[in-house]
Parts: sequence; C-alpha cells; structure tokens
Amino acid sequence: MAGRHTRHGRHISGSFIYHHAVLIFAAIFFSLPQPSNCAVEIRGTGASFPSALYQEWAQIFSQLQTNVKEFTKVTYTPQSSYIGANAVQSGSANFGGADVIYQDVDLTDVAVLPVIAGAIVIAYRVPEARNTRLILTRQNVVQIFNGTITTWNDARLTQLNPVLANVTNRIKLILRAPGSGTTANLRLALNSFDPSYPPEWVRPVDAPNETTNIADDFPWLPNSANKVTVKTSADVASFMQYDNYVLGYMDLRDAGTTSYATLVNKRGMQVDATVESVQAAMVAATATTVANSAFGFNTAIYDRDAPNAYPICAYTYYYVRKSNFNLTSTDENSEKLLEIRWTLRYLYWTITSGTTDSIAQYNSTTGIEYRPSLAAPLVSDRTARKAAIDARFVPLTDSVRASAINILRSIKLESNTTLYGVSPCDYPSGSSNGCEADSICRSQDAFQTASAVCICKPPRINVHGNRCQEDATVVLIDDTNRLAILSLALFIVGMITCLLIWFGIWFYRDHPLIKSITPVCCYVIMFGCCVGLLGQLLQTFIPTDSICTMRLFLPPLAFGIVFGMLFMKTYRIFLIFGYKRVSLEERTMTNSTLIALTSAIAVFEFIYCIPWLIITFPRATIDVQLSETRPVCKPAAGKDNIYMGFEIGIYLFNGVLGVMTTYLAIRTRHAFERFRESRSIGVAVYSVAMTSLLGVAIIYGLPKVESFLGAANFVTMAVIFLCSTVTPIILYGPRLLEVVFNRPDSPKSFRDARLKYLARPSDRQNHHHQHQKSSDNNLEAAKSAPSDSEACGRV
Repeated sequence: MAGRHTRHGRHISGSFIYHHAVLIFAAIFFSLPQPSNCAVEIRGTGASFPSALYQEWAQIFSQLQTNVKEFTKVTYTPQSSYIGANAVQSGSANFGGADVIYQDVDLTDVAVLPVIAGAIVIAYRVPEARNTRLILTRQNVVQIFNGTITTWNDARLTQLNPVLANVTNRIKLILRAPGSGTTANLRLALNSFDPSYPPEWVRPVDAPNETTNIADDFPWLPNSANKVTVKTSADVASFMQYDNYVLGYMDLRDAGTTSYATLVNKRGMQVDATVESVQAAMVAATATTVANSAFGFNTAIYDRDAPNAYPICAYTYYYVRKSNFNLTSTDENSEKLLEIRWTLRYLYWTITSGTTDSIAQYNSTTGIEYRPSLAAPLVSDRTARKAAIDARFVPLTDSVRASAINILRSIKLESNTTLYGVSPCDYPSGSSNGCEADSICRSQDAFQTASAVCICKPPRINVHGNRCQEDATVVLIDDTNRLAILSLALFIVGMITCLLIWFGIWFYRDHPLIKSITPVCCYVIMFGCCVGLLGQLLQTFIPTDSICTMRLFLPPLAFGIVFGMLFMKTYRIFLIFGYKRVSLEERTMTNSTLIALTSAIAVFEFIYCIPWLIITFPRATIDVQLSETRPVCKPAAGKDNIYMGFEIGIYLFNGVLGVMTTYLAIRTRHAFERFRESRSIGVAVYSVAMTSLLGVAIIYGLPKVESFLGAANFVTMAVIFLCSTVTPIILYGPRLLEVVFNRPDSPKSFRDARLKYLARPSDRQNHHHQHQKSSDNNLEAAKSAPSDSEACGRV
C-alpha cells in the first residue's frame, strides 16, 4: 500500500500506524498494577482449655475466606496458657490463648481480652458411687486439695454422700502439670472458698512444660500424698477411664461421660456445671463493681453470690500484640501489615460472631443467616455459636463483649495509625459512619483497609466517597480511576482524528484521489466510526441500566455501518474490475444503492439486538461472584448462556461479513495503479479482525476476579478504540497526506493515471472484452469508455 514519504525518506502507512498503536496499548496494559501475591497465615498457640473450640473456629473462618487470595488459613496449636502468653510477647505467634491473666507477663505491648467462659468440674471415679452423683461443698473441695481429706469415707464427705461410708480407699489425685491455666483458675476459686488457701501462681523458672514436678502448683500436699500428674485436661479424663478411686479437675468440655460432682455454691444451693449456671455467674460478676479497671470488666466470675451460679468457672482470654509491631513497611499490601489486620479481623469475628446470643436464646434448628464474605459460600452465624455451645462453653454477656471489642478497636500501629474504622465497612450498615442502609460490604469483617468501600445498589455509586452517597446517573465518569480518564482521553483523541479525516474527505472531495473513493460512501464509514467511538465512551461511563442497553446496541451498529459499506465498496470494485462475464455498463452500482444496502445490514444488526436485550435483560448490578464492588453490566439471573449465544451469533455474522470483504479486497487488489482502495480495505479488515480476536482472547482468558476486571474493561475499550480510529487512518490517512502535501511525483489528475493505465497493453487487454482483437479497436474503446469522474463515481 502506498503511503507518504517524509523528507528523510521514511515510509508512513496505515499498517505502520496500526502496529505502533497496538504496541502502545500493550505497554499500557502490562504496566497496569498487579494484585498482591502475599498470602498470610494466622498462627495461634496456648491454652488447651479452649483448643477444640479455637480449632473449630479457625476451620470455619478459613472456609469463609476460601476465595480471598491474600489469606490462607488460621491455625491453633494447644500447649499451655503460659506458652501462649509468651509466644505473643516474643512475636512467635499472632495470638495466644490463656486461661489466666499473668502478673509476671509484661502487658505493656500486649492486649488481653476475654473470649468465652467455661466451667471447671471436680471429676471422680468410685465404683460404689457409679449411679450416684456426689455432692461436694466448697470447703470439701479445699480440704481435698490441701491434703486434709485423704480417704473417701471421711466424715466430711459422707455427710452429704452416705454412699461413701464403706469406701475406705485413699483418694488418688489427678493433677495438672505446671503451666496450666485450669490449675490457676482452680486455685483462685479455692482461695475465694477459703482465704487460707494460697492463690498465687508460681511459674516454674526453667521448665514451663514440666510434667513430673508438681511441687510448684501444690507445695502444701504431703510428699506421701497419692497423686499423679498429667499434662492436659483431656489426659485427666483419659486417666479416669481405667483407674478407680481417683479424683481430679478438668474442663467441662473434656468431661464427656466422666462423672463429676455437684457443688454447693456461695448461696448454699446445689449447682451442676452447665452453660446456664456459668452464665449466671457471669451475669452476677457483671453486676458487681469492676475489679480490674485496666480491662474494663470484672475478670473474676468464680464463687459469685447468685442463686444458680456455678462456683468454679473462668474466662479464657486472647493475648494479642497492641504495639511495637516492628513494621518495616506501612504499605497496606505488606505481608506484616496484612498479618496484623487478618489477626485482628479473625479475633473480632470470634468475639462478635462466634460468641453472640445467650444460651437461653439459642435454638439449634433455627438461626439468623450470616455471611462474613460475599465471595464465600453462605455460612450460618449459628455455625460458629453452635461450635461454642457444643463444646460446653458460654458466650460472653453484652457488656463484657463490648469491653473485648473496645480493646481490639483501640489497637494502633507505632505511628498511631488507627487500624479500626478506616473503612465504612468496619461499622454497622446504616450507621452514621457505615454504609448506606441499602448497601453492603464485600466482607462484613472488621479491620478493613481504606480501599474497602461499600457495595452500592445501582444507581448509587462511590466516586469521591465510599458510602454509596452518589448517583451514577449524575456522576457519569469516575474521575478517580486512571483507566477511566485514559479511556476518556482516547475517546477525545479518536473523535478528533475521525472528524479531521471526515473534514479532509469533504474538503478535498473534488480532488481526483479523493473523488476516486466516492466521498459520499466515505461519509457513511466515518459516521460508523464515530458511533463506534461513542460505544467506547460508554465503556468509560459508570454502568446504569440505560448505559448497559446502549453498550449492547452501539458496537454492533457501528460494525454493521462501517464494514457493511466496506463490503459494498469492494463488491462494486469487483464488479467493475474483476467480474468479466457482463459488460461494463451492466456492472454499475449507484452510490444510493450502496448506502441502501449498508443501511439494511446496519438495521439487521440493530433488530438482532432487540430480542437480545428483551430476553437477557442486561442491567447494572453487582457481580458478587467476582467480588466486584462496582456495578457491571450483567444479564438477568440464569440468562448467561443465552446472552453468550446471542453474542456468538453477532460475532459470526460480522465475522462472515469481514471474511467476504477481505476476499473481495484480495481479488481486486491489482485494480489499476492509482486505484488502490481494495488494498487499504484489506489491510483495515485484517487489522480489525486480528485486534478483535486478540482482545476477545485476552478478555475471556483473564481470571474472573475483581483485580482483573479493570484490565478486562481496558482491553474492551482499547479494541473498540483501535477498530474505530485505526480503520479510517488506514483507509484514508495516506491518501489525504498525499493530497495535502502534493508529492511532486504524483500525477496532476486522475485522468492522467487512467490514460497511462489504458496505454499499457496488458492492462488494456484486461479492461476490454475478449472479442476485441486489434489495437485500433482498443483506442476507440478507450475513447468511448466512461469519463474518469464517472468511473470514480461508480467505484
């Protein structure tokens, strides 16, 4: 294809412009920011008392975040309360579990908050009392563990348990190894029962996991005492399955079928260890003066003076770092900061979702459906609560839960940067700081980043705000989105380019080089390119229902106008220069005929889109499966396959139109020297076809996740822009440059080129009928042939 030569001899052509445009768009596409590859794992360790519950919570939460790429899982390893507290202090764990608040652990950089409560039961195995539940007073329990009562038939025991009168066996104590939070809470309760019982927690200096030396926990027991040490509460239950006349203490959740005693509480009432009796103790403790103002709640729930309160129960706590995080980067996507946020998010979830509602209100067959992550499968909130209840733990009261939540919310980074409340998604929907009442968040979990915005119900949108307070019908373009700004800039550039080319064709419409390509038909093509650019502009606009409708109609309509006319022009060229079976006079197609047939193609594509719109009903909506926070144009529910079917149909129709145009352009590419429009049309159709195929492959090949939606939209916009702008540049750019710069070697008129063409014997033979035999007849035929302007008008 001919083009313009610059002063330095460089050749400029439509294909040169096209390939450089593609390279520019490819560079922009690959320079787009890529999603973070960080994937954090939250690690917890500590008390064995709540380990079964913590592990189940970790599994439930991890399943809820299945589609969240930056998060992998939560793990919890049971060891001991003291190890959990120190693991957080040393930084070897993200959070720790402990059953006590240690006085010798530095809490300067560590926050302690209650999670849930549970009971400690006095378990036993006495064959003679197999069918009888023993009753122990608070003083009985003290006397057993200080070594005062050593036999089962002690009078202080038989007073309420006559079944033990003939049991002369010694009591064999099953004790927990040092470092146990359960032991610490037992001792605090025993001290409340009898102030002479030592309450202090004595930590083994060099062996916190020691399993044989119990002197540090029970130094007052005589060395001759009949006693055994085990590591965990579950080990106590296991030991009691095969040994008789034993007594020990364990968590209620580990008791299983093991027999445990009814205790006489401070009010003198006999109370069993149940979730209701533990909750009664919590309610009684909450009603009293706060014992420890540093935590904002009464940490002592044992031995409460309430009718139904169980006397030996305690909170279990989270230990989590609250300062000195040693961050090397404040980037929101840094792995360390992600770990901090996900740790707090998980702990917040367990406090607000795993421990909500009282036991009395809980129903095992019904519950409010809860969905922490819209990208995850629907999971019931009662799943987390049920895990706690099945493990015989007790949810926190509202006031204690509020204290725990406030502790988490107060955690900040070293720079005093707040972690909670930077996003409206941290607050309840409909609140003054939260999302508007009719909007939701992609994740309902707290401690979101500032980029987490409300998901608006169309036509509400977020542009300058993040709480769905703007209207998409008023704010058409997101001026904070650089891709939207780039798309708008490209639209302006493309429209100016098309209008300049359109004006150039009109201004030089009488020039032989322009007249030869039929300006009136070129006007139709340029109109179609402008319609295509309007379609590209719609990709820039924030989707509304009307925008989605126009997005469906404009691209097919533009393609039908442009390539319908290109097909008609190449077909007329083929009739004049390539089809030999009829006379020249019979090969004519007027401009009006071309425009009418092109209009018919465009109308067909327009009509095709009407049932497409009616059946699939594409509307602006939030694509939850893609985790999208902005509206997208999406067909009605269940209509995706039908929508794709219509889409394939329009692709096939336009593909056939393009193939036929290319075929005719190739057949007529040698239609005399200065009449080179077929070659330009062939290059244009080829360029559009390759661009479209590449764009479709990229769009459908990109992962269907939110981080790639902007890239997919950019590719769509780029394809429409290139097809609408590069097509007229390839078709008319070189020709207009040749006209404007008036190359010296160009003929003065199209008639000169025509006569030069007729003077060549080979071309003359191709132009005339086969029955003309002499050169004189050839000259006569040339004189009687249509004038140049008439030939140009026909072609």
